[in-house]
Amino acid sequence: MRTKIISCGSIIEAQALNNRLAEVGIVSVINDGPGDWVIHRVPNMNVNVMVREEDYDQAKAIYENMSQTD
Repeated sequence: MRTKIISCGSIIEAQALNNRLAEVGIVSVINDGPGDWVIHRVPNMNVNVMVREEDYDQAKAIYENMSQTD
């Protein structure tokens, strides 16, 4: 399975995106590199959300819409 990454500005933003993607049936994983999982992150540092390549365009559109409305 090939994945693509959406880089969010904070853990809060990444979690919100992860939740919205789940609502529309897109599986995503929050991660920021090997061994550096979200629980250890500083709240305002970039965090990556990984999605399947085939879901990327829809996921990116959801993320961009979130950024405009929040």
